[in-house]
This record gives sequence, C-alpha cells and structure tokens, in this order.
Amino acid sequence: DLHLIHTLSLHTLFRSYKISIKPSFVDITTTVKDVSFSINNKVIGKSETDKSTKEFGPYIPGTYSIVANYKGKYVTLSKPYLVNLLDTSDGITKLSVFEDMNYVNITSEHPDSELFVNGKDTKVRVKDAANFGPIDGDSKIYATTVIDGKKLKSGDYLAAAGATDIDISFDEAINNQNNANYQLEEVKSQLNNLLYNYAVSLTVAINTGDFLSVESYLSNGSELYSQMQGMIKNSYKEGNQESLVSASITSFNISDDAQSGSITSSETYNFITVDGTSTNKTFSHIYNFQHNDTTSSYQFTKRK
Repeated sequence: DLHLIHTLSLHTLFRSYKISIKPSFVDITTTVKDVSFSINNKVIGKSETDKSTKEFGPYIPGTYSIVANYKGKYVTLSKPYLVNLLDTSDGITKLSVFEDMNYVNITSEHPDSELFVNGKDTKVRVKDAANFGPIDGDSKIYATTVIDGKKLKSGDYLAAAGATDIDISFDEAINNQNNANYQLEEVKSQLNNLLYNYAVSLTVAINTGDFLSVESYLSNGSELYSQMQGMIKNSYKEGNQESLVSASITSFNISDDAQSGSITSSETYNFITVDGTSTNKTFSHIYNFQHNDTTSSYQFTKRK
C-alpha cells in the first residue's frame, strides 16, 4: 500500500523531540540587611539580616545583570554584578555583593566632635559612634570640633574593608591652627611696626618737606601715595612742626591669605605752630594695606 508506506516515511522523518532545561539559581550574600536586588529593573528581593545569604530563582541558564541597591543613614549605593548561570555544576551560582560594607567603632581624644560622612553631617558625636554605620570602603569620614574658640576639622578617614576601628585625630589641625595663629601674630607685629614707622616718618617728611622719608611705607600708585605727596608739600609750606607722641592699632581686619586688609589706628601727635604754640591732637584712621612681594613688606594704600 503506497499510502501507508508514505505515512510511515513522514513519521520517521519528522520525529518529536523534547528539550529539558535544568533551572539555575543564584545565592546572594551580603554583609548588611535591606540591600535590594533587581533584574531588568524588577526587584526580586532583598537581604533581611546582616551577613545573610538568600537564594533566588529558578532562572533559565544564561548571563544576567543583577543590580544591588542600598540606601541607609550614611551611604547610598547601587552596583551591577554580571552573573553567568551556566558556569555552575550544581545549578547554583554564588554572588557576594557590597563586601566592603561594614560597621566601625569610632573614637577620638575629642569625644564631643561631630561626625561627617562624605561631607554630610551625620548628627552623631564621636562618643555615640560605637558600631557606627553601615558604611562602605569609599566612605570618607571626618569630624569637626571647637578648640580654643576655633572650629577645627580632622583629616579624612576611609572605612577600609575589614576595618573595625577608626581613631580620629585633630593633631594636624591643631598644629596648623597653632602655625596660623603664630603667623597671624607675626603679621600683626609687622603691621604695628608699619604704623609706628610710618607715623614717625610722616612727621619727618612734614617737617622737612621730603616725601621720600615716608614713601617706602606707601604703595606706589595708590590713593594714599598721591594724597600724601600733596599733603606733605602743603604742611611744610605752612611752617608747622610735628612730632609723634604715640601710635597704636586698635583693631585688625586681615584677609585669610594675609596679603591685604585694614587696621584702625589711634595716633597722637604734638603740633608746634610757627608762633610756638604746642598742642597734642589724637586721630583715629582706618588704613587699607597690602603686601608688597618685591620688598616682602606691608604698605598702606588708603586712609580715611
């Protein structure tokens, strides 16, 4: 029967085959709880405790990108992990995420100092920072405190993977502050000398009509430089004589780089007129000053 032979031939040619795919699973381990995991923007679960492992699946064998997300008090993290579910013999692939997440014990000689993580105020003081975290290995920690009325910042500390203790020191900040205070006192001393020498030289310039006597204490081309040239010339013509009684600075306003600023002075001079009358007069001036890098000295630029 030709029809029967044809049917049997087709049945032999187009046999039915079944493909059996063994499902794969992934075991995800994390150091902290509340880390969520997603595939293709779909959350598949989260860690429920610290130092836990949780199994997810089954999945068709292949390569997946599993994204771990964490948002805590001090850090927010998101990181993708490529997982090859074919690279396993028992159908289970192991994945460890955020291995550098940790809790640390923070101490300092200044227990009331305030902690910052990645530049943000944690509202936590060092004395309350036992088992602080969790934070990751890239987290920069520093503290601020007030010493002798000055707010100081410690150096930056990294919560290195596996580290459990961080001791925050302000030694460098204190040394820098001491150096800054010393330098500030040096600047103030130079300004006191500038005022005194200027005031003495001003009287010499007025008494002799010689502007050069006071020129070195004035910034060339400044408003005060031009003003003093005319004032000295006119005072000398009047024939009056002057001498310095006292000159002191009552307040300082110095820029952070100590290159400029202003002072307020109290100056008392003795004036002797051409008829021999002697009178003491006290003035208060505000002087602007700037540093002359060529002469390595301060000079006045303006007076009012």
